[in-house]
Amino acid sequence: MPLILSSFIVGMLSDHNQDLALYSVFSILNTIIGVLIFFFHTLGNDEVRQKVREFLKCCFKQDKER
Repeated sequence: MPLILSSFIVGMLSDHNQDLALYSVFSILNTIIGVLIFFFHTLGNDEVRQKVREFLKCCFKQDKER
């Protein structure tokens, strides 16, 4: 929650001050929040975790087993 609140505050400040650096920080924070939400949402799903395990086992097999 503090990360989302900090993003909101930086967004308000960047709009008020019209500062390019704050716009950049706002974009970076929103990107981080989006990636975290995506990973936590997908890793919380059992079916998705199983598919990821199958994919990783397939990709990282030894050359002898292929």
